[in-house]
Amino acid sequence: EAFLSSTHRTNDGCKLSDGRYLIGTMHQYAPEMNTGAVFLIDPDGTVTLLFDDIYIPNTFVDLRNGDVLITDSHTGTIFLCKIGASGKSCKRALWHQTWPGIAPDGGCRLTDEYIAIAMWDGACIMVFEESGRAIAELTVPAKRPTNVKFRMTDASMWITSACEGLTEPEMNDYPLSGKTFCVNDPLAAI
Repeated sequence: EAFLSSTHRTNDGCKLSDGRYLIGTMHQYAPEMNTGAVFLIDPDGTVTLLFDDIYIPNTFVDLRNGDVLITDSHTGTIFLCKIGASGKSCKRALWHQTWPGIAPDGGCRLTDEYIAIAMWDGACIMVFEESGRAIAELTVPAKRPTNVKFRMTDASMWITSACEGLTEPEMNDYPLSGKTFCVNDPLAAI
């Protein structure tokens, strides 16, 4: 039930530093009423269901040592997930809870110290310390930023956004919604 191709789709994931992969699935028709799942895939192709009580898994950020940040965009929750070395267990703890109406979407590690997460309907990128403490809110000229990636070579931050589902007044307030943005040296604002 965690993944049936007729009802569920893959949504996000990442390659872990140890060579394994995480893949999240979500219900493609009514994700707010049906849970998805997170799977661990070993290099030999073995697939293990880690948990199936997450609605919209996003923001897979490898913190190393078996720790990964995974968000549930539907509940606004960011989890710190500790994956056992065997891959058979995963302990989750609340890392950060967003404010109502704001959904954590895609994210990445900025540096060894900071993590950035796009806030759907929040018109911003939140920057966190690895402990989960929010330290900065970088404004985006789009209501629905969807993902953020950091390019180390020139210290630039790339942000994608969506305009899907926005009303005409919201598009008037955020006319650049749906565009991709590049921010040079975002760490200077922290």
